[in-house]
Amino acid sequence: KFVAGGTVDITAHRILPGGALQEIMAASGGNWGSLAINEEFLKFVGELTEPSIMQTVKETHPDDFLSFMSAFENKKRTFSKDDERIILQVPQSIRDVMCEKLGKSVESHIEEIERTQDVKFQRDKMYIYNEAFTKLLKETIDKIILHVIEVIESGKLKIDSIVLVGGFAECDLLKYTFRTSFPDKRILVPEDPVLAVLKGAVLCGRNPQVLQSRVCRYTYGISTTVDFDEKKFPSDKKIRLGDRILARDIFNIHIKAHETVRIGQKGKPKKYYLNRDDQNQLDLEIYATKSTNPAFTTENGVVYLGILVINVPKSEAQNNASRYFSVSFLLDGTEMEVEAIDSATNKSTGVKFDFIG
Repeated sequence: KFVAGGTVDITAHRILPGGALQEIMAASGGNWGSLAINEEFLKFVGELTEPSIMQTVKETHPDDFLSFMSAFENKKRTFSKDDERIILQVPQSIRDVMCEKLGKSVESHIEEIERTQDVKFQRDKMYIYNEAFTKLLKETIDKIILHVIEVIESGKLKIDSIVLVGGFAECDLLKYTFRTSFPDKRILVPEDPVLAVLKGAVLCGRNPQVLQSRVCRYTYGISTTVDFDEKKFPSDKKIRLGDRILARDIFNIHIKAHETVRIGQKGKPKKYYLNRDDQNQLDLEIYATKSTNPAFTTENGVVYLGILVINVPKSEAQNNASRYFSVSFLLDGTEMEVEAIDSATNKSTGVKFDFIG
């Protein structure tokens, strides 16, 4: 499955008996979606005129800027490799800013810089010819195709079909390139690929059995403290708590990147003990990283996701020295839940956050 929009996410699913889906590869991708094309277009206009022109238009005439970009968005989706050119309506305010910045008409400027083979301005129209417009789209499309090839080859996956969803999936040139690059695959595009993304999320949310497992692209864990070992930990991680010497910021892993996690099934629980007899609150900070074996939550690339705050009422059944909280992670469709169960009271506390992959 290929999701195209602001960024591109590529993953693979196996269809199980009964129609349920099993994710067999962690999602991967990059900034190669529809928004990347928009950025290329703004650079293109800047190269033709002056780099700061579109930023000026955006700040001084925001409605016309949005209208102009919306027109480009439509052309981008319907452009065919056989089209001689595309025609964009240019609001008068944009032409005025261009002429003011250039100190001359846009038409004469395009002739002076010898770009008439790429583009033509005529009254309120901008004509972009096939080769120039194809180049605008092709660089991003080629990055997508290359990554899909790498994913298929690196994972040694037998792929029968490729489904394109998301805003950029409507682009005719993108669909054509996929069909020519993967002639032995079925290239499927829903009638409304933008709506298909939303429908898929809603369907999985309402019926968790549709998607039975996911492959995590991130390692998830909790920041904790452990007894300090000078052979294992740097000195800047050393802290003193009462008569104990501890190491802080330890990344206690609950789920590893590239691990397959079943939807709705709790992961293996881990115990978190209280540090003081008078402790009335336990704060569990939750982190994620693409690294498979992070040692500390302060490492580069580690992202803070949130905190689970647990009130610790006094218990006659168990003193704080032996009291612990059994913490487990559970993937519930598009959300990850962290649950802590008090060993003294058997009461649970939980927090949910968006599953980032």
